[in-house]
Amino acid sequence: MEKLHRKKEYLDEIDVLKAIGIILVVIGHSFPDASAASGISSVFGKMIYNIIYSFHMPAFVFASGIVSYNFYQTIYEKQCAIRKRAIRLLIPYFVWGIVYIPFRIILNGFASEAFRINQIWRIFIGDNPYSGLWFLYTLFLISLLHILIIDNDKRLMLLFGISIIGIVINEVIAIVEPIKWIIAYSFYYFGGLVFKKNYSFLKKFFEKKIVRIMLVFLFGNMFVIKMKLQSNGLYFFNILPAVCGVLMLYSFSCLLKENKILRKMGTY
Repeated sequence: MEKLHRKKEYLDEIDVLKAIGIILVVIGHSFPDASAASGISSVFGKMIYNIIYSFHMPAFVFASGIVSYNFYQTIYEKQCAIRKRAIRLLIPYFVWGIVYIPFRIILNGFASEAFRINQIWRIFIGDNPYSGLWFLYTLFLISLLHILIIDNDKRLMLLFGISIIGIVINEVIAIVEPIKWIIAYSFYYFGGLVFKKNYSFLKKFFEKKIVRIMLVFLFGNMFVIKMKLQSNGLYFFNILPAVCGVLMLYSFSCLLKENKILRKMGTY
């Protein structure tokens, strides 16, 4: 069989974006009272937490879309791509989920929700004992849509358009997991594919200082509106601050792409 030999363009700014994203994840998980019923007690800490959680996961999925840009034409190409994604995403998803089970059982008394061994089957529908691994499961399923359906620009734009409709619907209608995750993050993944399709032009645009300043301003305003709405019990204004935050992070990643520490962190 013919083997795939496609040399991919290496993007230092995406390594930097991943590194900053990793730092944000660590900070976001460093508030000891984040899961308490009363929430984070520090006003400043709560603001930082909410800022991070408004865009950091969409940024990871967006970056995944950028580096995954490809059209798979033949059955063999699709098989190779699916196998590669399964090795990278599903193996750690299942292995770490199973390794985590004994610890979940031993520490049930300290968990907000007790784990029951008869629920292990739920790992196949995205409900992993190690709950943080939902990201791997979701990314694999979104990747399947990419590999199996998108084989030309027309289909890419069609799925991107559908994902826009889906994420809007997802904002106002309660949808069961993991379908909810797939709908919520397909928009950012397919957006990353579209971004990579027009990468030369878009990169030059987002490298401009004035664009970076505008994105900071837009994100700040969108974030304030989001928090104002949430304080009034309205939880549907998440898309615009997330998009602004993702593009803002990308713009700063282009600025910092020569930083060797961030590049090394993102690489590994």
